[in-house]
Amino acid sequence: MNTLHLPDVRDFVTHLCHEVWTQMGADNTLYQDLMTLQEALDNYTDIRDLARSQVEDARGEVLSAFSIRHQGNRSTRAKTPFSVEGTFTSADDKPPLYSKPYLLLFKGEEGTPVKAWKEVLVQVAEHLIKKGVLPVSRDIVGKKEDACRNPVKLSNGKWLKANLPLEKISELVLSLCQRAGRAGCFTVKYRLRR
Repeated sequence: MNTLHLPDVRDFVTHLCHEVWTQMGADNTLYQDLMTLQEALDNYTDIRDLARSQVEDARGEVLSAFSIRHQGNRSTRAKTPFSVEGTFTSADDKPPLYSKPYLLLFKGEEGTPVKAWKEVLVQVAEHLIKKGVLPVSRDIVGKKEDACRNPVKLSNGKWLKANLPLEKISELVLSLCQRAGRAGCFTVKYRLRR
């Protein structure tokens, strides 16, 4: 099956316009319709070329941004992925979704480095166990089978449901501390990803 390409169609319409004009004149409705078709084809070509150039420009921008972001070795990239820092101690200052904790501080103790919000939850639970005030919670269960996927075993032998999204982790940490009577006993320092 033969396919027609746009330049071929445009050439054919141009040739047809010329033939109709020479044989029937410019006042003929067929000639006017062919001229309208030719203008439409020209506009279509211009729009298609414009869209193609915009896509190519956007593609070039994405590729250049990607190459800038990924150039160099891991050590230079690891030093600059964050731009804003914050702290989490209460419900008023819950951490944003794209944040990464780096230090957990308990009142009167040295800071503990952390790498993930799951670690913060486990460390807070362990701290409350150490103080002897870990409250009963539906997220702390006696059997591994009763917990969710990938639970964490605590030092008291119970299992902690720690495979949770950030919002649930922050709520659980606050809830555990508040029910243990130790609200505000911790501070988490975090950084926001760019």
